[in-house]
Amino acid sequence: MKSKNYSMQDLSKIIVKNLLVIIIFTILGGGTFGLLAKHKRSTTYTAERSIVISHNFSNSNKKNDVVNADLSMTSTYSDMISGREITNKAYELLPKKMHKKYTENQVAAAVSADTHPESLVISIKAHGDSAKDAVAIVNATASATKVEIPKMQPGAGNVHIYPKATENSVVSKTTPSTKKYVVIGSALGLLFGMIVAFAVDTWKKLI
Repeated sequence: MKSKNYSMQDLSKIIVKNLLVIIIFTILGGGTFGLLAKHKRSTTYTAERSIVISHNFSNSNKKNDVVNADLSMTSTYSDMISGREITNKAYELLPKKMHKKYTENQVAAAVSADTHPESLVISIKAHGDSAKDAVAIVNATASATKVEIPKMQPGAGNVHIYPKATENSVVSKTTPSTKKYVVIGSALGLLFGMIVAFAVDTWKKLI
C-alpha cells in the first residue's frame, strides 16, 4: 500500500475536523446527561425534632446510676420510635388530608431516630415530599412517642419533647446532581468523540 503524503494544510484540516467532532460529541453528551438528570431529579425534605427520655432523680448518690441506666436504653427507644407501633400512631395524628397523600407504610419508611454518644438526646427525623409534610410527620411522631413509649416500656423515664419542628429548619436535598451528570456525560461524549474521530481517520487511510 502506497503511503500518502500530507501537507501542513491537510494536517491542519484533519486536526480541525477531529476537534469539531470531539467538541460536538462532548456537548451532546453533556446536554443529554443534563436533561436526563433534570428528568430524574427529585427533592426530599427532612425535618428533625429531638426528645429526651429520662428519670427524675431525688437522691444525688444514685444520680450516675440513673443516668447510665437511661443512657443504656437510648438505642432501644430509638428502635421503638422507628417501629410500627409508634409510626402507626403518628399516622393517626396526622391531618386527615395527609392520609390521602401518604399510607402507613410510607410514613413508617419516612421516620428514623438517631442516638448520640454519651447523650440522652434522641433525634427524630422524617422525610416528606414537601417541607410542610416533613414537619407534620416529625411532630406527629414526637407526640406519638410521648404517648406510646410508657405503654411499650413500663418503667421508662419521662418523655421530654423539644420545641416543635418548623419549616424554617427543614433541610432539603435534590438528587441526582445535574452538574455531576453533565460532567459524566461530557466525559463520555469526549471519549466517544475521540474514538469516532480516530475511526474515521483510520478508515480514510485504509481506503
